[in-house]
Order: sequence, then C-alpha cells, then structure tokens
Amino acid sequence: MGAISTFSWLVAGLGVTASGASAQEFDMLNYPGPLFLAFYPTVCVIAWLLIAGLHRFAYWRRPWGAADGGTPRRLEPDEVALIAGDALRMTQVATLALLDAGAIHIARPPKGAAYVIAEDRQPLGRHGDTWIWLTRQSQRRVRWTKFRDRLVAEASVMADALQREGWIWAPHAMRGARLAARAIVLLVLGLGAAKVLIGLSRGRPVMWLLVEMAAFAIAYRALAAQLIGLGCGGPTAAAGAALDVHRRRGEGLSGGGAAPDNLLWSVALAGTGVLAGTIWAEYESALVASPIASGASIGSGSGDSGGDTSGGGSGSSSCSASSGGSSGCSGCSSN
Repeated sequence: MGAISTFSWLVAGLGVTASGASAQEFDMLNYPGPLFLAFYPTVCVIAWLLIAGLHRFAYWRRPWGAADGGTPRRLEPDEVALIAGDALRMTQVATLALLDAGAIHIARPPKGAAYVIAEDRQPLGRHGDTWIWLTRQSQRRVRWTKFRDRLVAEASVMADALQREGWIWAPHAMRGARLAARAIVLLVLGLGAAKVLIGLSRGRPVMWLLVEMAAFAIAYRALAAQLIGLGCGGPTAAAGAALDVHRRRGEGLSGGGAAPDNLLWSVALAGTGVLAGTIWAEYESALVASPIASGASIGSGSGDSGGDTSGGGSGSSSCSASSGGSSGCSGCSSN
C-alpha cells in the first residue's frame, strides 16, 4: 500500500501541476489544430518517458519484488535457468542434472525422437517425483517431449516459490506503478478527447488527432508489455544481481574440458548452445526438439538457448534486470 500511496500522490501532483500550467500559461485546448497536432506527440513522448521512469524507480526501490523482504540464499541451477530463461531451459538443466546423477540416460535412435530411460539410482531433490513417475512408465522410458512436459509442470510451482521469495516479479505485481501508468495514460487521452470534442463542436477535422491518440495507446501497451512487473514477469533486481555473480564465476568455465557441474550453470545462464564441443554435445539437439506450449516463459532470457523455440522461448523472453526492469518478454499479458 505504501508504493500505491507514493505513486498516487506523485501522479496527482503531476496532474494538478499540468492542469494549472495548461490553464494559466499554455491553454492547450485553444491551440489551433495544426499547432495542437504538432504539440500532442510531445506530450505522448513525455508520458512514455514518465511511465518508464516510474517503473525504473519502482523496480530498483523494491529489489526483492512483491516479497516483503527476501532472504539471500544460493540458487540452484534449475532455478537460475527458470529465472534467466524459461520453463524449457529449466527442463533442459533438470534433465542434464538427472543425467549427471546417473538417474536417467538418454537414447536417441538413428531416426525418430530421443527417449529418456530411468536408471536404478533414485535422485535427491525436487525432481525425484519425476524420476518415480518415469520408473512407472512402460519399459521405464518415455519420449523426451513427454518427459519434458512432465518437468514443465514443475515450473509453475517453482515460479510461485521464487516469486514468494522475491526472486521473480509476477506480471502486474507492481500495483502502484501500474496505477500511476494508467493515470498518466488517462490524462494524455483525456486531453486528446477534450480537443476532439472542441474540434467537432467547431466543425473541424479531427481524424489525425484520433490517429495520434490511437498510436499513443498502442505504443503504451507495447511499452508496458516490456516492463517487468508491469506487463510481464521477470527477475527482480536482487535476482539480477545474483545472476551477474554467477555469470562472473562461470567465465572461462565452459567449453570442451568443463566439468558437468560447470556445464549445468552455463546451460542455466546461456542455454544449450554452450554444449557444443563438450561431453554433453550429443544431447544438444535432443534437448531442443519440439516447442512447448505458449505461456511457459517465466524469467528473463539471456544468451543463446541453442535454438529454443518454446512458445515463449528463452531467447525471446529476453528480460534483463540490468536494463532496469525493461524486457523483451514473450507471453507477457497486456497492461
């Protein structure tokens, strides 16, 4: 509620100031048509910059997202994959972790899809239930796509937990910033609508002003959809800082001679493209076969995901905490 109150007072103050200035100095509604058409885009640009600035302020002001206060802890590779990439990347990291633990092996016939086969060693950790499920399948094996879909079901549970801990912003979770952005948009559209009514009452053409208003509304929706916590989900500032630490630690640890544990972190941060030339190179193509359903994008993409095309794939959900919460998220809902 504190954030909502702060933004509400800020927007109210800006609205009063703008109204007073327009009434006393500019009297914008009485601008001649051509002059108003030239002036209105400037108002729109200022509104966009103000919305982006308010979002940036809220993003860095609340480093742990909607959580009251996060508790720093060591993230696991599959969690990093979900934050830095998407659900598909998480399934890839989880599969490689199970492979490294000796719990499964992957068989790929000369023709056809790869199969995941359960071994006798039960893994520890959150993916143990998936291994048990695999052992109950016919011949203890399933196609990779079916195994992957089973792991995808765990992604939403993981994402909910990461949101509660303050590692991920949920879409529309910045209630204060969202309220402020909508108020700014209403002020701008209200100004245009008032001028349209004046123009109609005077028998003047208003088509171009309506076009400018529509363009502003469309551009606002596009902008809001790229902002973490406003229109789409993505990493919090605390998560972004943690990812940067992992990236610095992982520099120079990937490549042909990399240990499996280092490869897990590399895949989590950059996707399966890093597997080329490594001990797991043979699994690279198998792990990116077939896209998953849309809406699987959870976190923020970074790096190459080895051709991932997961409906909101990791390469396309490029939300970056270092950009102040601005993202190229796919699967983001409109604001």
